[in-house]
Amino acid sequence: HGQVALVAGIGVGIPIANAGRGAQTSINLHAWAEYEVSRGMAHQAGSPWAFIIGPSLTVGDVGASF
Repeated sequence: HGQVALVAGIGVGIPIANAGRGAQTSINLHAWAEYEVSRGMAHQAGSPWAFIIGPSLTVGDVGASF
């Protein structure tokens, strides 16, 4: 069966090289909260809530998350 979830998040980036240019390099930190609607409505085992946090490194329009 399918699953439905609502996700919202925030992030902050700190430029470390080439600030304001197309090849700007930044270190970022992201945080997301997820509510799995299908689990919450079906009263399934486990919490329908999840919290995810993680860093990423971006260079221009190309990035990688860890």
